[in-house]
Amino acid sequence: MSAAGSVSRPETSSRQRARLIRLDALLLLAVLVIGIFFRFYQQGNIPPGMDFDEAFESMQAHRLLTEPGYHPIFFPDNNGVPPVKIYLTAAAFLIGGEDRLSIRYVSAVTGVLTILALYVLARKLFPLPDPAGSRGLFADGPSAIVLQYLPFVACLLLAVLPWHTTFSRHGIEVILLPLWAVLALLFLWQGLQSGRWWPFVLSGLAWGSAFYTYQAAWLLPGVLVVFLIYKLFQEPSFLRRYFWKLSLLAIVALVVLLPLAQFAYQNQGIFIHRTSQVGVFAEGQGSQTPLVSLLSNTLKVAGLFVVGGDIAITDNIALRPPLPLLEASFLIVGLLVALWRVKRPEYALLLIWFAWMLLPSILTENAPSIRRAIGSVPPMVMLIALGIGWALDGLVNLAGRVNVGRAGGKLQQAAPLAGGLLTGAFLLYTALWGYRYYFVEWAHGKDLFHFFDVGLMELGKYAASTPADTRLYYTPAPEGSVVHLPLSWQIRTRALNTFDGHAGLVLAPPGPGGSVYLITTFLGDESSLPVLRAIYPAGRVAFQVSNLYGVPHSLAYAVAPGATPMLALQNRLQANFDNQIELLGSDLSDAQIRPGGTLTVTLAWLATVGPTKLSQTVFTHLLGPTNPARGKSVWAGHDSPPVGGSYRTVHWAQGEIILDRHVFTVPDGAPPAIYQVEVGLYTSDRGGTRLPVLDAAGKTLGDSVLAGQVTLTGR
Repeated sequence: MSAAGSVSRPETSSRQRARLIRLDALLLLAVLVIGIFFRFYQQGNIPPGMDFDEAFESMQAHRLLTEPGYHPIFFPDNNGVPPVKIYLTAAAFLIGGEDRLSIRYVSAVTGVLTILALYVLARKLFPLPDPAGSRGLFADGPSAIVLQYLPFVACLLLAVLPWHTTFSRHGIEVILLPLWAVLALLFLWQGLQSGRWWPFVLSGLAWGSAFYTYQAAWLLPGVLVVFLIYKLFQEPSFLRRYFWKLSLLAIVALVVLLPLAQFAYQNQGIFIHRTSQVGVFAEGQGSQTPLVSLLSNTLKVAGLFVVGGDIAITDNIALRPPLPLLEASFLIVGLLVALWRVKRPEYALLLIWFAWMLLPSILTENAPSIRRAIGSVPPMVMLIALGIGWALDGLVNLAGRVNVGRAGGKLQQAAPLAGGLLTGAFLLYTALWGYRYYFVEWAHGKDLFHFFDVGLMELGKYAASTPADTRLYYTPAPEGSVVHLPLSWQIRTRALNTFDGHAGLVLAPPGPGGSVYLITTFLGDESSLPVLRAIYPAGRVAFQVSNLYGVPHSLAYAVAPGATPMLALQNRLQANFDNQIELLGSDLSDAQIRPGGTLTVTLAWLATVGPTKLSQTVFTHLLGPTNPARGKSVWAGHDSPPVGGSYRTVHWAQGEIILDRHVFTVPDGAPPAIYQVEVGLYTSDRGGTRLPVLDAAGKTLGDSVLAGQVTLTGR
């Protein structure tokens, strides 16, 4: 920026204005080019992999395109996700194919559109100056030259800001909030300035649809409410002038919101599940001392801009401030300038917007969170630009007060040029700082491998490269676990059988395509591979990946087509349970144990008919002398669906062998004796009805079998 100099020759005001408009367009084009670079450069590599949230939303988008009738207005899984980003991702899949780049391009385009919309809004708030006008340091507003460049400076700061860049390159819904906020306020301001009806309609659309973008946007209407209250105090005739137009805005917003509101009313627990989890008033999140928690969070969020504090590695460099110190200093100056000029609505709007959209972080756990405070970014960069403009005007005004002969005149002439050079140098520094922060320091963080599930994604890519008739198994996946979703996304059109290798193992039926076991050893499943090698000695580790510290993360163990498992069972049984499941035998971890010790019983089940109609639960009992505490011979036991509930009988395929581990502890008071291990199956949905054990003729032999014995010794 530089102060406006005198015009060398007479020009008409219209010609001067046309020149300013052309310059404005060029500045907008320049900032868009920079914004596009920061959002599309190295896409696919930075960030690496694909995290769980991206995989979940991509899976849902895939379902939208492949499942007729599936078009939810709110996605209840993954703690509840508003729908706009998922539907946009589905549209991107139609255009560019179901690819990870398509997922992230939605965010990148949204980020660029935010820069464009913010430029338009900033120009509406701070119109092009009168070519002949100039204002000073303590006037109502900035000088003409500062007005000319203020939108450019604000949007350049946004374009290179790692805070905004991060979410513009991450395929999740967070990035939608800044765009919706800018559009809602842009159309509101346009309506208030022009008095026309159509901007209020568009503003209502934006306010209402914001609820469909991201949970933090549910607080966005507070900006509108507080600003309208401000206008009522500032302008007594405001309500009379705009009552019907604002009523139209509210009606449009409510009509747009109505379907989601209906869903929320009918599914309150689902709709507010996430907010009730992370809210500062939630149980265990400061609910006992709410005022202390609010004060603490407020201080943490205020300190974010200077000392940092956000620990989320996916969103920033943990604990580092999201702004360079000099930029944070200009933010403070900008806040003071806006407070000084708060009687003007554009400054009041920026203050209200910035402060209010910090609330999603203040009101939730783990403050400060730049993710939840993303709605404060657009007003923040405009406040920083105001701070820079104030400093530049101050420099020019200070030089203008110097009147010491020829030297004073030269100083007055040099001040605008010096101010412009200093501003340009600061903007260049900010751009280089943003590039280094994101593309060098953050992008090379070794822990991103885990936070963006690079290992799972690479394992999934390998699985996708196997023949279509290869059976795929993944471990560890405890019951209800979906942490492997980034892997599942890579093979979304194929069946993936998951189980928890800590609780057992599933052996594929012999088939023409063989089988591949995908094992994430980093998650603690170190037992599956040795067992697989013993059972399938001809198998091989076909793929493996380590994290950036060199620690093994995942591997794929390939079993050749037609391979028969080599089972060396201690106790062979071949017990037929209701012609559905056969117990081939068992292994006991110990032949002798002491009271207080643990016994591991591994059962080998054969799925004779494939999936059962009802889920069956396995019971294992340790039978011995009569237990006086129970009046029965049962001293210990363990009941669970097979493989810890992670591979229920309703999912079994015909010919699979399921190695099912059950662990129980022998009570201290159990007397020395030879104990039997009793095993059976029951249907919990039918009041615990046990499956009968049949002989070769189909006659019932009982409802359990003895699967081995163990000697209990004295202490």
